[in-house]
Amino acid sequence: MEIFIDTADIGQIREAASWGILSGVTTNPTLIARAGHKDFKSAVKEICKIVQGPISAEVLSLKAEEMVRDAEKLGKIHKNVIIKIPMCPEGLKAIKALSKKGIKVNCTLVFSANQALLAAIAGAAYVSPFVGRLDDIGNDGMKVVAEILQVFRNYGFGTKVIVASVRHPMHVVEAALLGADIATVPFDVLKKMISHAKTDEGIKRFMEDAKKQNRKSEQQPGKNKKAVLWMGKTLSKKEEGELREIARKIRVISLKMTTKSDSGHPGGSLSEADILAVLYFHKMNYNAKNPEDPKRDRFILSKGHACPGLYAALHLKGVIPEKELWRFREINGMLQGHPDRKTPGIETISGSLGQGFSVACGMALAGKMDGKKHKVYALLGDGEIQEGIIWEAAMFAGFHKLNNLVAIVDKNGCQNDGYVKDILDVAPIAGKFKAFGWNTLEINGHDVREIAAALDRADKSEKPFVIVAETVKGKGVSFMENDPQWHGKAISKEKLEKALKELGE
Repeated sequence: MEIFIDTADIGQIREAASWGILSGVTTNPTLIARAGHKDFKSAVKEICKIVQGPISAEVLSLKAEEMVRDAEKLGKIHKNVIIKIPMCPEGLKAIKALSKKGIKVNCTLVFSANQALLAAIAGAAYVSPFVGRLDDIGNDGMKVVAEILQVFRNYGFGTKVIVASVRHPMHVVEAALLGADIATVPFDVLKKMISHAKTDEGIKRFMEDAKKQNRKSEQQPGKNKKAVLWMGKTLSKKEEGELREIARKIRVISLKMTTKSDSGHPGGSLSEADILAVLYFHKMNYNAKNPEDPKRDRFILSKGHACPGLYAALHLKGVIPEKELWRFREINGMLQGHPDRKTPGIETISGSLGQGFSVACGMALAGKMDGKKHKVYALLGDGEIQEGIIWEAAMFAGFHKLNNLVAIVDKNGCQNDGYVKDILDVAPIAGKFKAFGWNTLEINGHDVREIAAALDRADKSEKPFVIVAETVKGKGVSFMENDPQWHGKAISKEKLEKALKELGE
């Protein structure tokens, strides 16, 4: 069963999409007006950027010819737009005409199996029985759903049933038990589906037990005075705040650099900022005054196009002078569009996707052969790992048990041409690395505590270790978040002002 959200509120859609459970959105003029959108078309466009599935948008006419014209216009907004047409004689005419044109229709305001049957015969791709409204007038909404499903099964209709007008979580359960294809659910009902008193009670008990364990750990002589997480040592509040501020500055500098040069890759620089902050300012053995120290930990930005973030981190670390930031991508400048060895703090040229990770594997093997104790950290993009060379290197590292190697996958879901899952899905990432002999851990790539704890856990691994970090492309700037267009495109000066304001600058 698929879950759609029934709203036009962008904030609600974005939050529900972040949970990983949304397959589509249903909306209508009333919901769009209620959400405060001034323009229907722009609202639908924005929704399509967030959810990569069917987005139902309703025609505003009641004559068949006008419905068809409206539908054709709506269909041009985005390939995922599904046309909502009400059940009525003119609506059936429009559904028939649109089905011949290959335009998918969701027949809405369905209150009986008869109506659903006629919509399916006309060629509707979806029908939406309104169970809540049927219950309101003393009818049994779910009985109607059951009748529709049985009719469709009897005659082999491919029309999908979207259970609409959902009022409470049990509506969703009942729809699932009947075998409905989709339930479109308001945001408040989605939240109720997640919540349960016993779950809240269990979490509370777990946190109380964790605090007790942490207090015991602090009281043990010879132990680090910081609390201990299940993955490793926690950060103090002061450390956490400092790292968050460094990540914010990395985002600010990355945007200023790319806008100044009117080129570069800002989206991935923003998604990697928290990871870079923890590595350079908490975890790695790296001395800015001696960046060539043979005992240093090595960092390879295999997703080299996101170098503005790395340059910003190296500047904040005191390695790169500020004046060089504003010469980014200039001919003969210190900071090129992809990492280059002539830049202080850069271990190797990277940017040809997969190459940096392979170099990191070689560095790790050399370190083990020489009996060195330093670590090698490599940051990869989830689009990058579509490259075959990545998996050759992963197999190599697993075979040689390179436990001095830590790979971090910046899993922001976007690449230059669109969304990773649409271009060439790489899931399950952790499972693939595990098959090649790696230990794995999946974390929130924007939580500095989780990042730090995951890196601590990697220290104890007897195999190469990969951290799959769930991140958001363009993190921190609302109009950039989860939008592939900002993979390799700088924002304008006007947009920069808005972005910097959102980042607290």
